[in-house]
Amino acid sequence: MIFPSVLVSIQNCKRQIEKDFGVDLETNTKTKKVLLRGENRYYEKTEPSMKRFLQEQYTIRSFEEGAPFVDFEDIYSEYHGERNGLTTDEGLGFLQHYGLPTDVFDLTTSFEVSAFFATYKGDDSPIGMIGVFERESFDVHFATTDLTLHPFAKRPRRQYAFGSLSKSGLYDLKAEKNDSFFKSIWYVFLKTAGAPMNAERAKDMVYPSEEELMALFGNDLIEFIRGHSLFQEGESDLKNALIEMCNKILEQNRNP
Repeated sequence: MIFPSVLVSIQNCKRQIEKDFGVDLETNTKTKKVLLRGENRYYEKTEPSMKRFLQEQYTIRSFEEGAPFVDFEDIYSEYHGERNGLTTDEGLGFLQHYGLPTDVFDLTTSFEVSAFFATYKGDDSPIGMIGVFERESFDVHFATTDLTLHPFAKRPRRQYAFGSLSKSGLYDLKAEKNDSFFKSIWYVFLKTAGAPMNAERAKDMVYPSEEELMALFGNDLIEFIRGHSLFQEGESDLKNALIEMCNKILEQNRNP
């Protein structure tokens, strides 16, 4: 459900969440009682990035356009599973966290993080939104992975990042039917009354280090893709598409 009124500030939003969910947001990163998601404007739906990719501009992309992403997910998890002990769910969550379209939702246990993304790069919208999901009932319908546990995942730790994958065919976090499955409320607030995050903290929140990027998506992974047994003799188009995905992720995550 959408909270029935627009809250006058981010501080009011925080107090209302604590009241509605009986949670202390200062300690929620430890108790993990609720999951949160910040959005810097009003969106009618909140769907996974892969669904948005496949339906971009109201056209349905072909299977061939989506297939490389599935292959990339498998190869990425295989590579980091063998070398770094990454689970399949962690691998999928990392791909979503760093910008590849997947069926995973980005969520956090930190109110500070959700508030940041509810205001970040949204200057043309006067309002921000924070979605809140009661963890116990939410996890009945979603497989939720803590992305803060792997040693070289530094940005996910700074963002207290979680990735949630639907187990029940629920692909819109704003759908009205969710009310009967798990407790969730979307809060709308005016951004003008909130104090902006200082530039250094904002940079730290958004941009991973070059070392982190290269460990996750760099040359070693690219060489692994080049030599993978998935590709038959002369089958270069798919291989090149996956390498391009690595390069795109590296480029879009670097500090400009």
